[in-house]
Amino acid sequence: MRTHSILRAALDIRWTPSSQFPPTFLLPWRAQLHQSAHSTQFQPEIPPQPSQQPLQSSLPSPIPSTRPAPASPSKSPPSSTGKPLVLSKSLQQLLPHLTAQKPHYITAHIHRFPYLLTQGDTLRLPFHMHGVSPGDVLRLNRASLLGSRDYTLKAGTTSTENYDGKRTGEPNYLDERLFECRARVMAVDSGPMVEKIKTKRRQRKEKHVRSKHRYTVLRVMEVKVKGLEELERGAEQLILQ
Repeated sequence: MRTHSILRAALDIRWTPSSQFPPTFLLPWRAQLHQSAHSTQFQPEIPPQPSQQPLQSSLPSPIPSTRPAPASPSKSPPSSTGKPLVLSKSLQQLLPHLTAQKPHYITAHIHRFPYLLTQGDTLRLPFHMHGVSPGDVLRLNRASLLGSRDYTLKAGTTSTENYDGKRTGEPNYLDERLFECRARVMAVDSGPMVEKIKTKRRQRKEKHVRSKHRYTVLRVMEVKVKGLEELERGAEQLILQ
């Protein structure tokens, strides 16, 4: 009777609003583990409030442009010599006569080899010039002699260039601002096939070597000697002695 009274007393225990959950001994075994593992205090979930900032603030800031500013148009590059053009009194007196008397001839240097040329000549170089193709216009800016029928302008004979260590007395070159010589690449010519037999001493073997060389063909389009007025307009630094 005593045990029945205890069970009835336990069953008569009612749940009070002071506690959020019923007593643990009345819950199943899994619920008891869950109740003991986690806290019984719950907080209401607060929904995220919309941001009050404008939409533009959420966008990434514009990246500054790294493209360089367009370069201002520069003047024509100066002469490769970088020195002022000096004209003596005799040159000032005779240069107009040389300019007026045509046709002109020129001794142009290509890879230190001199070639006597005039307008309309066809020059077959003894080598193949690399980096050019038929139709290109080349300016020959190395010359040691300019002349006409009665007048000749010649550079000095002081040694200025020494290519192989043996040649001496190389002439100076005239200032390239005094003249204009242009040549057009016409074609690339090929020589005949040459077969050469090479032997060695005390050996019966013979080596046959075949070679076919190529040559560049130029045609002189213009040979012009500039006058005093043109030199004064074109030259940045002109000294009249």
